[in-house]
Amino acid sequence: MGSACKRGPGGPRYSRAGARRYKSCSINTASPDHADFLTRRNRVNRSQYHRNHPSRRSGITALKLHRTPVPAGTRSTNKRLAGPPSRSISDILFLVPSKRRPVRFAVVVILAALALFLLSRAGSFLVVDDPQPSDAMVILEGSGDTPGYGRAASLVQQGYAKVVILDANVSKTLYGRSEAELAAEFLKRTGQYDTQICPVLSTGVFNEANDVKQCLHRIGARSAVLMTSDFETRRTLDIFQKRLPQYRWSVAAASTPYHFAEAYWKHRGWAKTVVVEWEEYLWWKLYEQWRKDVVLH
Repeated sequence: MGSACKRGPGGPRYSRAGARRYKSCSINTASPDHADFLTRRNRVNRSQYHRNHPSRRSGITALKLHRTPVPAGTRSTNKRLAGPPSRSISDILFLVPSKRRPVRFAVVVILAALALFLLSRAGSFLVVDDPQPSDAMVILEGSGDTPGYGRAASLVQQGYAKVVILDANVSKTLYGRSEAELAAEFLKRTGQYDTQICPVLSTGVFNEANDVKQCLHRIGARSAVLMTSDFETRRTLDIFQKRLPQYRWSVAAASTPYHFAEAYWKHRGWAKTVVVEWEEYLWWKLYEQWRKDVVLH
């Protein structure tokens, strides 16, 4: 056994047979020179293996081999692992060569200016005020307690309509009386006997179109001017044109003290009204107008 464990031409360093004989030897019987040789050989083999297979490095060994060198004259917060050099804000935002950065900056400025312009016109886009001579003037629910009724009376005097129809809800009560009863009392007290009350059972412009259809059919009208608040005019006109295409529609805006479309961002209440109306307008465009029962025949 001792001869099998000796290093030489037939030993473990020079042939596989010698390696098998050396492996069969007991470590305890080997000399200290053999143990030192085995330790050094394993270290060399591990270093060569890691250099040939860098992807299989793990732990601190891989970090030490791949750490970024720190430039001379600088100090690193982590002496063992130096991170990559820091980038400026312009490098992070643009990530383009320096020659193209002015072009990218100009594009960003133009897009920001365009966004601000569109936001400034978000309120005025919702307002449509274009009344046309028609058979009737329909004051939608919720517009009678605003300057809408006064605007409707003024348009009737100018010849835009022959009769005024006032929508009033009969399902809601206030102090024990419905909106239709309160409206009838108001018309009787002010002597507006040529104004007709149209009872409304549902809420919302989409459902109110069905009640308006019955009232217009009762008086034989084929065209009408819709009177509603400023920010609801575009959506209201679009809904009635889609649901009742057999009638000719136009719309008039009832100016209210808290509706200023051109400067809606100056006050919280105005901005809130614009945001809510945009939500309803998008809901109509994206969902309600595609319903199967959208058209009323």
